[in-house]
Amino acid sequence: SPESLEDDDYSRQDESVISSLQHRISELESEYDRLKDYHTEIQRKAAAMIARDKALAGGVGPGKTDNSATSGMNNGTDTNDTEAERDKHFQDILQLVAECRKKLFRQQQEFDQLAHDLQTRLDDKEYKASEIGLSFQEFKREIMSKAQNSRTGKPISKRLMEQYELAE
Repeated sequence: SPESLEDDDYSRQDESVISSLQHRISELESEYDRLKDYHTEIQRKAAAMIARDKALAGGVGPGKTDNSATSGMNNGTDTNDTEAERDKHFQDILQLVAECRKKLFRQQQEFDQLAHDLQTRLDDKEYKASEIGLSFQEFKREIMSKAQNSRTGKPISKRLMEQYELAE
């Protein structure tokens, strides 16, 4: 019937939507893992750069004097600048991670709500289909109860009606 075809189309569409949402969630989770690994790599590189800068700033190179008072002041300023930059970069990355987590949480909530809505629609359609099936069986019983044998003109026996029902 047209309604069962429409129900099948909706069911296929619902399964397709759920499948695509699950695929998107797994993509986002892998993107999150990739960004987390990237963040770790950046932190490692930043630590190596800071250590190298400290080593270079602490040494006496050509054209520099060994004036420890001046050298100490510059070192402190450079270190504070790099630490401030590093802290700012770290805070920016933390903010980005927090935003990604919020976005992921919102999407998961939306997907959960969509899955719930689709399940509700499916349950409604299954209930409607069972009602239609029951009413069709009742309709066939009514037709059989009024049917007559074409040769004798007598109504069909109850035993024969039960056999037809069991055959279906």
